[in-house]
Amino acid sequence: MILIFALLITSASAAPQNDLLRITFPALRDTVDAEYVRVSGGTDPSARVTLNGKTVRVYPSGAFAGRIALAPGLNRIVIHSQTSARSASSSVQVYRPPLLESSAKEPTAFDTRILEPAEDIWQLPGDLLRVRCKGSPGGKAIFSVQKMGDKYPMVERDGEVAGIYEGVVRVDQAPFSRPLRIRIKLKGIDNRSEQIDTPGRLIVLSDRIPLVGRTLEPATLHSSSSHYTPMGRIPEGVAVRITGKMGSRLRIRLSPVRNAYIDADTAFPLPLGTQPPQISVAAPSVTLSRDWIHLTMPVTGRAPFLVDGETSPSALDLCLYGARCSSHWITYPNSESELNGLRLSAPEEDVFQLHVDLDMEQRWGHRVYYDDEALHFLIRRKPAIAAAPASPCQGLIFAIDPGHGGDQTGAVGPTGVLEKDVNLIWARHLQSLLTRAGGRVILTRSGDETVSLPERIDRAREADAHFFISLHNNATTPWGDPLRARGTSTYYALSQDRNLAWTLYPFLIDLGLAPYGRVHNTYYVTLTPDMLVVLLEGAFLTHPEEEVLLANGSFTRRLAEAVYKGLEEFLGNLR
Repeated sequence: MILIFALLITSASAAPQNDLLRITFPALRDTVDAEYVRVSGGTDPSARVTLNGKTVRVYPSGAFAGRIALAPGLNRIVIHSQTSARSASSSVQVYRPPLLESSAKEPTAFDTRILEPAEDIWQLPGDLLRVRCKGSPGGKAIFSVQKMGDKYPMVERDGEVAGIYEGVVRVDQAPFSRPLRIRIKLKGIDNRSEQIDTPGRLIVLSDRIPLVGRTLEPATLHSSSSHYTPMGRIPEGVAVRITGKMGSRLRIRLSPVRNAYIDADTAFPLPLGTQPPQISVAAPSVTLSRDWIHLTMPVTGRAPFLVDGETSPSALDLCLYGARCSSHWITYPNSESELNGLRLSAPEEDVFQLHVDLDMEQRWGHRVYYDDEALHFLIRRKPAIAAAPASPCQGLIFAIDPGHGGDQTGAVGPTGVLEKDVNLIWARHLQSLLTRAGGRVILTRSGDETVSLPERIDRAREADAHFFISLHNNATTPWGDPLRARGTSTYYALSQDRNLAWTLYPFLIDLGLAPYGRVHNTYYVTLTPDMLVVLLEGAFLTHPEEEVLLANGSFTRRLAEAVYKGLEEFLGNLR
C-alpha cells in the first residue's frame, strides 16, 4: 500500500514546494470568483498546519485541507507547517473579482461589466432583440438600432443590484448582412446624459433568401444558445438552415416549430441561393444480422435528424428534418426478431418520422449514420447471455474507459495523487475480472496517454462494444468544502442506461462509501446511444480520507469487484 501510494504522488503542484510542505491547490496565482477557496496539500503527519493562522487537521497520510474566505481583490493565503524539529511556510495569491454592486446615482455613468449584446448577433425579422446595460440607478434609458429606429424604452430591473436596465424590440427588415450599431442612452437623476455603443452589433438575416450551411464535422444539437444542453448529434456533411447566431452558436431551423443550436465552428455557410435541406427518403428495407436490426433508407441528401427513445423502452422515433417520404413499401424479414413493427408519418411539414416498435424490456443501443446513398438506422439486438452457471458476462464486449490520461490529470488529491493514475489501476483490475469471466475487454487507453472523448467512443465502437464503462474519481469545486464533499455516484443520460446506473450503485455503496447519488447528466460519453453507457465516480480524491482509499491498491481492486458484481447482477436479471 505504501509503495502504491508513493508511486501515485507526483509533482502536479504549481505552488512553491519543499520536503516538508507541498501545496496542491490552489496554484501559486489563481482566480476564484466565489466567497471561498479550498486549500489542500501534504506535509509530515506529525506536523501542525495553519492556514492564515487557523489550525487545520493533518491526516495520517500527511494530507490537510480547508477553506479560506475570500475578499474581493487580491488575497494572500499563508500556509505554515511546524514539527518539533523544523518548520516551513508557503503562500499563494488568489484573486476574487470585484462584486457586482449598485453604481453611484451620480454622476451619471455606465458600468461596462454589463453591456449586451456583447458579441455580434444574427437575427431574422420578427425575432426579439434584447439589450441590457448597467449604469447609474434611477435614470431613464433608451436604445436605438441603426437603420431600424430609436427611442426604444428600457426598464430598470428590480433587484439587490440597482441600475441594470433591459429593453427589447422586434427586429424589422434592414440592410441584409450589414452590421448595425446598437446605442444606449442614459439620462440620470442629475439630468446628465451619457451614451454608449454595445460591443455586439445586429446583423439582420433575410427572411426571403434562406442562409444554408453544412456541417464540417460531427456537431451536437443543443436546445439553448448557451450552456451544455444537448439534444443529439448529427454527422459531417449535413445541410442546415441557419436562422441566427447568438454568442458562439448558430441557430438552425429544424421545422417551422422547432429550432436547435450548433457550435459555429462546426459548420460553414454556403453561397446565397443554396436550397435549404429538403430531401426525399424512402421507406426502410429491413435486414437482420446477429447483433443488429438494419433499417436502410435511400435518401437524396443529408438532413439533420434526432432520435427519441425516452418515452418507452420498447420504442424509438427517428425524425428527419427537411425530408419527405417517397415510398411506403415495407417488407419484413421472414425470421423472428425484436422488431414488432414500423410506422411512417409526417408530424409536421417536411418532417419524416419513423416509429419503431420493439419487443424489448431493455434497449441495447442504436446507431444512425449516412453513406453516399442512404441513411442507416441500426438497432442493437439483445445479445446472447450465457446461462448459469457460466458468468452472464461471458461472450460480451466491454469497453472500459479510464478517465483522463496524458496531459489531462483529472482531480488531484491533497498529497498529489492523480485521478488519471487511479482510474487506470481501477480499469486494469476490472479488465482482469471480466476477462476471467469470459468477457472480451478493450481499454480506451492502456497507458498514460491523452485520448480525446470522440476517440474513446470510436475505439469502443470499432470493437462493437455492448458496454462503455467510464471510470472516474471526483473532486469538489475550487470553492467547495473538501472535508464535506465525499462519496460515490453513478451517472447516465439516456433512458436505456438508467437500469445499469441503478444496479451498479448499491454495490459501490456496499464498500462503505457515502452515497453521493445516482445522477442524470449529459456528459459527452453518456450521450453515446449505440451501447450501454455508465460513468462512475468512485470517490472524492479531494477528501483526505478518500484519497488514502483510492491510493490503496486493495481498495481499487474492491472497486473493480463492486462494478463486476453489479454487471453480473444487471445481466443475470436479463437472462
